Amino acid sequence: MSAYRKDMMTMTRKQLVLTLTSLTGGIGFGLLICFLLFPPKKTIVQSSLQETTTSQSALVETDSQEPDSVPTDLHEIVQLESVSEQRIALYQMLENKSGEQIAELLGSTLTFDSSENLYSAQRILFVELVRVEPEKALELIWETERTRWSTLLDEVAIHWGLEAPTEALTAFASLKEPWKGRAIKTFFQHQNRLDETELADLADSLNLTNYFVHWAYEVELAQVLHEPRSAFKLTLEADISTFQKNRVLSRITRHWIEQTSTDDIRAKLNLVFEVLGDTRGIWDPVVTEIAKLNPSYVWEQLTAMSQEIQTRFGRSVFKVWVESDPEAALLAITDPEYLDSNDGNMSYMLYPWVRAISDRFLEHISLIPEDEKQSAIRIAVNHLASSLPPAEVLTLLAQLRERGFDTSEATDSFVRVWSRNDALAAVEWVVQNMELGRYDGSMMLNYAIDELTIVDPDKAMKLALEQPVKSGMDYAVVNKLLREGDFEKALALAPKVRVLQWYEPIYNRVAYFYIGEGKIEEALALEEKVEDSEKPRFYQNLVWNWLYSDADSFLENLPNFPTSEIRAIVAAEAIRTQQSSGFLTEKELEFVRSFVPNESD
Repeated sequence: MSAYRKDMMTMTRKQLVLTLTSLTGGIGFGLLICFLLFPPKKTIVQSSLQETTTSQSALVETDSQEPDSVPTDLHEIVQLESVSEQRIALYQMLENKSGEQIAELLGSTLTFDSSENLYSAQRILFVELVRVEPEKALELIWETERTRWSTLLDEVAIHWGLEAPTEALTAFASLKEPWKGRAIKTFFQHQNRLDETELADLADSLNLTNYFVHWAYEVELAQVLHEPRSAFKLTLEADISTFQKNRVLSRITRHWIEQTSTDDIRAKLNLVFEVLGDTRGIWDPVVTEIAKLNPSYVWEQLTAMSQEIQTRFGRSVFKVWVESDPEAALLAITDPEYLDSNDGNMSYMLYPWVRAISDRFLEHISLIPEDEKQSAIRIAVNHLASSLPPAEVLTLLAQLRERGFDTSEATDSFVRVWSRNDALAAVEWVVQNMELGRYDGSMMLNYAIDELTIVDPDKAMKLALEQPVKSGMDYAVVNKLLREGDFEKALALAPKVRVLQWYEPIYNRVAYFYIGEGKIEEALALEEKVEDSEKPRFYQNLVWNWLYSDADSFLENLPNFPTSEIRAIVAAEAIRTQQSSGFLTEKELEFVRSFVPNESD
């Protein structure tokens, strides 16, 4: 474990001890209040934790009933409407049953029609199976209806965790997400056999420290949730992902808003700025939740605050506003007074606005400042390209051209999106409409051929060879195949690539990718396809990627390069690479220097 991780674990344990201690003092009073204010409910967790007592009580109650009054057929038991009668019958049936027999009974219920009665019976069977064969219980979860997985996994996590914590957590660690995270969280929440130090050590031994730290953080957060400043600081410092932080910050803010007045917007924004203002956008989920209260009012309050706060939070408020009233939102940011002080923010504001009105873009384009229209057209077309048929997007582009707008940049951008979905159709359109793109259409043709290479490399190469040599599109086809890992097809098409003085020779490129994949023999074999005059450059080109991916192999092969000249050139390149990369040890570097005459003197 790293020193940083150890410090985090130590701090987490200390904080958790304080938190759990503070919780203990309030448990008795809290239980009394809950008992007085809320009627008892048969929740899953409550019944799970009392299952042992329940089963014993059910068996005692069974003894007091007539034997003939209790069904013995599992299907009949499941049909019983009375929960208590169903329990009694099930526990009588399960008495003295082995794990294999319980698993067989549970398996037979998987063919029964779904019902609440079935679910309650399955839960009892799972709980009993966990006690004798927990691994089998975990395995059977995935054979039930998917909607039952969460509930049944909770049952297994609770009961197995209480019976055999180490074995249970080890099993949960091997699950796939999201079930892994759910099982581990449930395990932590209900664990009472291990103290926090033992729990942290167990999590660390199974490489689950992140899960433990996150759970411990949630425990602490519950104690400060009513204090937004403390909750924000705790979350900011928490060792959790940015995605998790965003979700938690939204939750904290919603709770904050529910508990306080909605009129003190400036005070709220000031607090957020004080705590989160220096972070890289961490404030966004918080400001977004505040803006949802009344975006136009929040905007009004924001624009009366300091320029620094406006710059930080403006986009977050604006993107909420455009969803409900795009016209009013755009009028606000195009107001001359606002533009004078926030001109640099326009492009950031434009993006969410255009996305919000993209289906009515032609109606609203006159509202956009002249110097932003080009960007707005591109944003709208890109957004629509993901949801509309290509023909409709092409119609919009044609309408914009008829109105005198330059759509070349937007057309290039649209072709890039279109090519990912239907490369062949995009290419066929592009070759007939080259004049509509930038640089005589070469850019959009590049996009289209690049994507076509994946689905039909031969056709892509044919089209590429029809373009001028200087376009380098034939070279790009082979390069794309190499990036996709299709070495066989890349080598088959490589001989067709035309030579360009400023491009790396194509076989050098193939060898470079081979080295990156650890295919050393295949890379070196390509030397035969290279002219003698180009061989030093061929080997020199491999150095950086070779040192990066497998320095040991490089050192092993260096003495075997064909000539002393090539060995010297390659060694000199390795020395230059070492200056910026540090791939080699001092001893290895000394070995490399021995191949460079001037270095060894």
